Amino acid sequence: MLEVSIVINLVIGKWPDALLIIALLIFQAVLGFYQENNARNAVALLKKQLLVMAQVLRDGVWQILPASEIVPGDFLHLQAGDVVPADIEISKGDVFVNQSQLTGESMSVEMEKGKTLYAGSLITQGEAFGNVTAIGDKTYYGKTASFVKLAERPPLLQRLALEISRYLLVLDVILVIAAGGVMLVTGTSPASLLTFTLMLLVLSVPVALPAMSTLSATMGVGALAKMGVLTARLSAIEDAAAMDTLCIDKTGTLTENKPRVGRVLPLSNYSENEILYYVARTVDISNQEPINAALKQAAEERKLLKDTGDQDIVFEAFDPKIKSSGAWVNENGKKIHIIKGEPVALAKLTETPFQNIEDKVLELSKNGDRVVAVGIGDDTKVKLAGLISLTDPILTDSKELVSMVKNQGIRVVLLTGDGKKTAQSVAEQVGIIGETAPDDIDYEKINSKDVEKYSVFPRVFPEDKYFIVKAFQNAGHVVGMTGDGVNDAPALKQASVGIATANATDVAKSSAGLILTQPGLTNIPAMIKISRGIHKRMHTWILAMITRKAAIPTFITFGLLIFKEPVITPSLAFLFMLFGDIVTFSLSKDNVVPSTKPDRWDMKPIVIRGSIYALLMFVMSLGVFWFARNIYHMALSQAQTIVFAWLVLVAGQAALYLVRNQKAFWEKPYPSSWLLGATILTFLITAFMSIEGLLMRPIPVTWFGIVLVLAFGYLILGNVANLFLK
Repeated sequence: MLEVSIVINLVIGKWPDALLIIALLIFQAVLGFYQENNARNAVALLKKQLLVMAQVLRDGVWQILPASEIVPGDFLHLQAGDVVPADIEISKGDVFVNQSQLTGESMSVEMEKGKTLYAGSLITQGEAFGNVTAIGDKTYYGKTASFVKLAERPPLLQRLALEISRYLLVLDVILVIAAGGVMLVTGTSPASLLTFTLMLLVLSVPVALPAMSTLSATMGVGALAKMGVLTARLSAIEDAAAMDTLCIDKTGTLTENKPRVGRVLPLSNYSENEILYYVARTVDISNQEPINAALKQAAEERKLLKDTGDQDIVFEAFDPKIKSSGAWVNENGKKIHIIKGEPVALAKLTETPFQNIEDKVLELSKNGDRVVAVGIGDDTKVKLAGLISLTDPILTDSKELVSMVKNQGIRVVLLTGDGKKTAQSVAEQVGIIGETAPDDIDYEKINSKDVEKYSVFPRVFPEDKYFIVKAFQNAGHVVGMTGDGVNDAPALKQASVGIATANATDVAKSSAGLILTQPGLTNIPAMIKISRGIHKRMHTWILAMITRKAAIPTFITFGLLIFKEPVITPSLAFLFMLFGDIVTFSLSKDNVVPSTKPDRWDMKPIVIRGSIYALLMFVMSLGVFWFARNIYHMALSQAQTIVFAWLVLVAGQAALYLVRNQKAFWEKPYPSSWLLGATILTFLITAFMSIEGLLMRPIPVTWFGIVLVLAFGYLILGNVANLFLK
């Protein structure tokens, strides 16, 4: 519709009008380019992450090659400290792997012969050999880049603008056919018909809708920035108002993503402090992987690691065969052997029947904690000394956050790479209520029924989060997604409201619409409140716009058909459009009361309400022109000035105060100083131009006063109509 307006303006020589519409289109295109550029940046960052080196056996010779030169079938050697360059099936060896790039979990997992190491993982202990099974975008890690490319958030505002335009286009077509037929029958020139069509088109197209949306969101950007929320995509602020489902990633979002010692359970004569002291002595300063760091930190917090002089420590690296590591410590001339590892392995090494400690291990791990067994002895025998649980602590504000978000009418679901048991435990601790999906669920085939059924999703990999978000959207939900890692990037981009946490990677931030700058998620409820305030202002503006766009073209058309003369000139109509659209931008800072539940755009009640307001405006507009021409016998040009003043005051101002508060217009929330200021300024400019005859035929002061009283009467009658519209 806008492009047709440009062509018609150029044909009839109205260059300024055409240039104004072109400028608006360019502005929207630049904004769209900026958003798409964010997605391209995310993909570029993912590609950089894949540039690693590897030891490859080629032609019987071990070589160091870039990951980009690795092909399926290559035989690789991996050891502690290596980044896995491709998906590799282990044929020999046993390693512990940090898969935080994929799952977000900081604790390492064991991988042995027959299992697959995923590209992007980090070998923390042990060594392994294996064959490459997938490279590049065929790997789990590489698929993340593909899903970021595929991710496309639903364009809520675009759909809204299109729906409104369709209503108005249908109305325009009907009006043009009706008026055009009469004009052609009466011998009106094609040029006059073209000018009339252009006037209707310009008055009907919601030219300012994208600009108003951008301005409203920009106002919210400043408020969010003060709270520690950066806006990477303006539409995310508006989408947050309609968000009814929030998918929360566990690690680094609800939890600290930093394992800590939970409980210490002695199994012999050693005390808790002695067990912590000795296990901390096995930690090599050069191997500060998360579990080792947690064990040493616990000992330091209890001030157990005092200066012990020149005592020798001989560290034993992790041995995949016995699944343990340790150290020999020389204390006061006595050699002490300390080992730590999995409970089953330590039970075997210390010749302790595992069934004797199985219940204790299950008790310590019931909340999904990892359990480390500690053995202490000498060069003859090592005894099982105790068990230590390692937990990923829940952030102190997580439970409060979930409660606040739920109180805003939003469903909260948990997505985690952990197993079902740990996922359920975390969900219970933070107050996420609902059924947990089975560990073996196929997320690629997940459907609307499944996402409605479950509130906790375990064993979630990168593409799984993307599929879950898509499934929620296919079920009709507006989805928010929180995340911090590369693995979250596709889902963050796909979600209508992607929220990157403070510790998020660059890839996650590039894919998200909103970025938190402070730890935790406590700013999310306030962000939702701000977005719903913006939605309320947009709702007011759209309702006022529909009222004007439905009433005024209809009035102009029927005025021509009834009175056989134009009720307003094209230049005055365009001047009114500028007054109406630009002045109503003051609504972007109006006082509003945000909704307590998600705000969804339901156009049917908006159109019905706007049509009723428009019908009242249409009837009163016909009356104003009829009185001016037939009762007071004013010249046509003066009557057209009166119509201009009337439309500015009633459609440009009175309609705003009518729709901004569906209760009485004098009740709270009161208009902001911006809106009142815009009203006063518009009133003064319109009065000056109408009375002095600037760009139009002047009218008496008394008639301007009559128009002002009639506009106030429209406001009163509209409030009466509100009583029946509730």
